[in-house]
Amino acid sequence: KQYFLKSFLAVSVLEILSLFTWQNLFWHSLIYLIIIGASLYLILKNRENALYIVTAELAVGSFGYLFSLDSSGLNLSWRMGLFLIIIAVYAFDSLKEMFTVGLKTWLVSLWKDKYIRYFLLLIVVILWGVLRGVILGNQGNAIFFDGNGYLFLLLAFPLLSWLKNFSAWNKWLAVLGGAVFSSTLKVWFLFYLFIHDKTWITPWVYKWVRDTRGGEITQMQGDFFRIF
Repeated sequence: KQYFLKSFLAVSVLEILSLFTWQNLFWHSLIYLIIIGASLYLILKNRENALYIVTAELAVGSFGYLFSLDSSGLNLSWRMGLFLIIIAVYAFDSLKEMFTVGLKTWLVSLWKDKYIRYFLLLIVVILWGVLRGVILGNQGNAIFFDGNGYLFLLLAFPLLSWLKNFSAWNKWLAVLGGAVFSSTLKVWFLFYLFIHDKTWITPWVYKWVRDTRGGEITQMQGDFFRIF
């Protein structure tokens, strides 16, 4: 119950803050940095928190742009920011362990984990696909945009490493449930606004949903809207 409530309140507050700051670059960027900083703190405090944070973020947005950092043409989404800090923390942990037990022992330990071994083999296949694209003379940007869609698989290494003895699935379900419940209320809120033709606010809300890629709003017939 505690995790459900925390997840629901956190996601709901972030949705509201996103709605009211998405057109203000300064405040939107500041909140983004606060979120990333808070996420880093929670992960450093307890590695299991990475699972909860990633779960909640995935539940609220299909593209991860509820908040983003837009600077000098770089548009770094909340999801990409989480990806980077999780990989960075895992790299730090791995280097620390490597220097403690030695490179050979660390590699043997890594290979003994059957789940990580499967993902290593999968990454080899992906790298072969990228190399084959280069050999066949495909354009660099086409190879990059096709290949970077698989980068999320790298999260398997920190999550499998940190969650070897994870058993708090009830907490995970509570976090997921809180985030999904918040997203459900968001859909009903949007549905209410659009079917009641609140023209003083609907264009703004529509642009927010479109630009943050938090959903899709399509007018079908008359006052009937498809929202998902």
